[in-house]
Amino acid sequence: MTRAGCLRVSIAAAFLASALRESPAGVTVAAASVASMGGAAPFARQGGMQTYDDLLLRVERQAPGFGGMFVGADGRLVVFLLDPATLTKARTAIEAVFGAGQIPQAGIRAIPGRYTVSQLKAWTDRLNALLELPGVTLVDLDDARNCVTVGVDDREVLPRVEAALTASGVPREAIVLQITGGITPVGRQ
Repeated sequence: MTRAGCLRVSIAAAFLASALRESPAGVTVAAASVASMGGAAPFARQGGMQTYDDLLLRVERQAPGFGGMFVGADGRLVVFLLDPATLTKARTAIEAVFGAGQIPQAGIRAIPGRYTVSQLKAWTDRLNALLELPGVTLVDLDDARNCVTVGVDDREVLPRVEAALTASGVPREAIVLQITGGITPVGRQ
């Protein structure tokens, strides 16, 4: 996993841990899921399973125009918003979903986003079918880049993947293709 990927998993785990402390009784973490998360760490709660993406959707319901977030190099939480002037509402929503006090001490800032989390989630769900293609390694609602990331193991599969992306109807500018290299299942090195 890349350094950025590790940072994203750490941030998501911190937000999830906080949400668990702040949530009603009956919420428990599925530890194995948190350890294996890649942007969608499920945890059990009354009423079913919920993922990190579901939590992002909850933020968007409270702050329309929310498109994701990440911790910037300066330590501030950077929030993608269709209208950056709605940062106060987004901050309130983030704290309501992930827990009070989860905004880094360095603060928070907004940057213009092109897409909402709900758009990215719908496109991610549609593009998950790409995982059936040989050489496709991941499809991710990438809230840290306000896009959908599609990973492929090498350049040879790009023409086939590009054709499938065109057929999907998902705006091409909303997708980042990333060469990930092959994926080796744990225990099969």
